[in-house]
Amino acid sequence: TARRITSQTVWRRQDLSTTMLVLAVAMIGLHSVLPDDRWPGHELLREYSVDGEKLMHYLNNEIQRNLLDISIDCRIEAVQVCLLVSSYYIYHRSPSLAWTVSGMGVRSANALHLYTKSVQYESPVVDEIRSRCWNHAISSDTFASVVYGRPCSIDTELVALHSPREMDDLAIDPLLLENEWIFGDGMPKTTAGFFAMKYEIYNIIRDILSRFRRLQLRKETIEEDLLAIVEAAQDSEEQLVSW
Repeated sequence: TARRITSQTVWRRQDLSTTMLVLAVAMIGLHSVLPDDRWPGHELLREYSVDGEKLMHYLNNEIQRNLLDISIDCRIEAVQVCLLVSSYYIYHRSPSLAWTVSGMGVRSANALHLYTKSVQYESPVVDEIRSRCWNHAISSDTFASVVYGRPCSIDTELVALHSPREMDDLAIDPLLLENEWIFGDGMPKTTAGFFAMKYEIYNIIRDILSRFRRLQLRKETIEEDLLAIVEAAQDSEEQLVSW
């Protein structure tokens, strides 16, 4: 998709969501490599007299200008753009904007019914893309709730995380598996197990947040309140130990 988009000099309106997704990936990629003096792209930027920081700023502005339009289009790219851009904002530009944009991505994911495993998608790749977007939407929503102390947007008692599929892009490099510091033949061959464990702990975090939020809403005596806090803390610890 990126090759098709970058090979064009003019984009059609129906390409807007896809184009913004390519720009979002480019922006985050550029932000990651600019501090690395060994990155060969520095020479390319100098050749065309391009300032990397300004280019990143231009990409960000272009995405911002089109954010509402791609949300209106409500394609899966809208979810991806919002979650990518919110990750960038929360660390590097505006935490408040990150909260808003993350919420847009979560709502788009809900509108696209990414929480369901659809039978209409014959391609396992397309189905996995939907699953990963949904899982990241929940993880992002939980992370934002921890950072901002606000309620989660998704009720995971109604919808759940999807189990990661063993896809070839998750394969661990054989050279790493052959490293002398890694012991045993029972080592996993993909990182799917890591993501499964990550989603499990995010579910625990959401449960803990939900419990303590319900405690805040109750009007009990101080003694009852303290006992409820102790019980919630003990249950939380048991869940974490079990995990």
